[in-house]
Amino acid sequence: HGIDGMDEISITGKSLIWEVNQYEASSPYQVSPQDFGFKETSLAEIRGGTPEENAEMLRCILGGDRSPRRDVVVMNAAAALVAGDRASDLREGARLAEKVIDSGQASEKLDGLVRLSQSLKEETLNTNI
Repeated sequence: HGIDGMDEISITGKSLIWEVNQYEASSPYQVSPQDFGFKETSLAEIRGGTPEENAEMLRCILGGDRSPRRDVVVMNAAAALVAGDRASDLREGARLAEKVIDSGQASEKLDGLVRLSQSLKEETLNTNI
């Protein structure tokens, strides 16, 4: 988590990471935005809003908007890719995450999840009638 209090890897400065393998946690170590190939930015530049505003921000990020918000999404995706053995380090994970976003695959995946969620909602409503 970010030293600034964010519950995820932060772009505002250093973050603490623990790696968990075979039920053992490593000693925490620090990473910075530079480890991912990004510059530090202020919390104000990535602050969210209402659920509707946040959904629109996510759509913009996945649609190709290049901003500090995108950078923080890429940073956290990079950590997930390293944890899942899809990338060997954070910088490689960041480049892979950017590639997936830029190709449109991330947006397509979100669209699929939205469709699935909506169909499950309809199915639930229809069975409760």
